Amino acid sequence: MAFDLPHSWRRFFRHPRANPRAAVDDEIAFHVAMRVDDYVARGMSPEGARRRVLELFGEVDAVREACVEI
Repeated sequence: MAFDLPHSWRRFFRHPRANPRAAVDDEIAFHVAMRVDDYVARGMSPEGARRRVLELFGEVDAVREACVEI
């Protein structure tokens, strides 16, 4: 029997030191997806919600690099 986790749960089972960039990418994607879902639930289109979330999030590459360094 195969056990397939939803993408959002995979981040909890990844060893953080194995590939920190991938772990950070998973974390950022998880938080962006959760906020997009929240805005869509409030009536925004998925495209509009994603644009707004990324606008509020800021410079994703800079955040990613800062988190990887930490």
